[in-house]
Amino acid sequence: MNGPQPASRLLGYVTAGSLERGLEVTLAPETPFDDPAMVGVGYYVAIESGSLAYLGMVTDVRLASGNGIAGLPAATASPFVRKALSGAGVYGQLAVRPYVVIAARGAREAVARARTIPGHFAPVRQASRAEIAQVFGEEGDDRIYVGTPVDLEDAPICLSYDALLERSIGVFGRTGTGKSFLTRLALAELLVRGKAQERAARRAVGLIFDLHGDYGWEGQADPLSGSVKPPGLKQLFPQDVSVFALDPNAGPAKRSNAEELHIWPGEIEPEDLDASREALRLTEQAVMAAFELQRRYGARWVLRVLEEAQRDETDDGESATSPLNALAHDLNFQPGTITNLLRVLRLLSRAAYWRAERPAHGTAKDAILGRLQSGQWVIVDFNARLVPREAHYVFLANFLTRRIYDQWRRKAEEEPGDSPAYPPHLVVAVEEAHNFLSRQLAGLTAFGQIARELRKYNVTLLVIDQRPSDIDPEVMSQIATRFVLKLDNERDVEAVLEGQEDRGGLKAIVNRLNTQREAVIVGHAVPVPVVARVRMWDQAEQRKIVERRRRTVGAAGATADDLYRR
Repeated sequence: MNGPQPASRLLGYVTAGSLERGLEVTLAPETPFDDPAMVGVGYYVAIESGSLAYLGMVTDVRLASGNGIAGLPAATASPFVRKALSGAGVYGQLAVRPYVVIAARGAREAVARARTIPGHFAPVRQASRAEIAQVFGEEGDDRIYVGTPVDLEDAPICLSYDALLERSIGVFGRTGTGKSFLTRLALAELLVRGKAQERAARRAVGLIFDLHGDYGWEGQADPLSGSVKPPGLKQLFPQDVSVFALDPNAGPAKRSNAEELHIWPGEIEPEDLDASREALRLTEQAVMAAFELQRRYGARWVLRVLEEAQRDETDDGESATSPLNALAHDLNFQPGTITNLLRVLRLLSRAAYWRAERPAHGTAKDAILGRLQSGQWVIVDFNARLVPREAHYVFLANFLTRRIYDQWRRKAEEEPGDSPAYPPHLVVAVEEAHNFLSRQLAGLTAFGQIARELRKYNVTLLVIDQRPSDIDPEVMSQIATRFVLKLDNERDVEAVLEGQEDRGGLKAIVNRLNTQREAVIVGHAVPVPVVARVRMWDQAEQRKIVERRRRTVGAAGATADDLYRR
């Protein structure tokens, strides 16, 4: 681009405003005020100022009038008078938030944050594709194409690969708005670009906790995928992705050659229960008892409680000499506390993933860690019949993440950042994130640690949630890039936009998003907030990403046609 481009349609002129409150733009008489192709909240506009252009977003549209004209009966009764006054006595206005200044290509800094505003009567026009591309860049090895502005179908919105990974990411929206599709798209693009990185520290690998079976073999049909079941990451990249499932012989998990997810009770620590106590309905006293049991009996503490409970079945359970009562007395806890702990341990021991004896070839946790360290992406599929499902999901996700994060942290502390042995960049994606990041639990879970420690140990948290108001505000403040889809609850909208520039204007835009294919993207990975029409996830787009991955591994890789033969 060579300075501002006057070819785009003129909308009006700046008549008032400030950098803090935004600009007031009076529409030109010839601008069709009610034409959604011309004017609407979330649209980008360019404001000309000499050889520069300010890129801003429309945050409100309103009617205005002067000298009390609108109060005249004739102004509403006579079509002739209304026409005569239109554009002079009565007129339309836009509220515009200026974000960046665009200079001519070749300038020392082509795009810079706006630190002042254009003058009175600066012309305001629709932003052009070239200006959008200058701000967001074009799709490439380091830029991820996610969609287009709602008013420009041919202008790509691209995110920085490095900036996206630098800090935590959030995808927020009510059920049915396309969170899974947007997340699948982002993960697929991170996988492809991560494989192409030369430095170990920049190669992305993912640990994805898949509660609803959306990311492994295939997802649910949706308009975003052309109303067909979209392929998951395992189907798209069979050599790059491993799936571990609670029920590896069921449906999509079987087709993805899933491995069995299991744990050995000797691995369970009180910290695992503490981090999951809300979902498990475990009291604080019961958690304290678990710590005391581990101190006395070591790794066998879980088995010791279950053994005492089995002995107790031959007793009436009420006498002071019953094994459980004796254990409670010995630990100086109330019998009800041990009963509460026992209930949780029995719940876990009845699950299909429980292995009373340690597997000879290592546990699933060891296998998952090994895959991640070797550069494989891992999906943990929870799409199985577990009752209560949420409790098992929260417990297992906490159990695995705490151990894997500890290993990642240890490796990152041992190796210099430029070493080939430095751990790859780990993306931990978790659905129903409020179960792990509430005010009560965020300080206890590995997920909360990852969010607070940012990229310190080369780990990024990706949260997917429909209730952001239930997430600890301190954690929310660390979620640097946010994809905000349609939200109905006012508290959720407030929470997800907390700390954002021009929160009031963005709130009005979020409240007017369409249910499908629209998202407000704000934060670290985008230079300015954007209202995007999310990229489709149809066969054409899937072919592009498979071919991009194939080019990174050479001709031996699977082709896009192979995807649709399976």
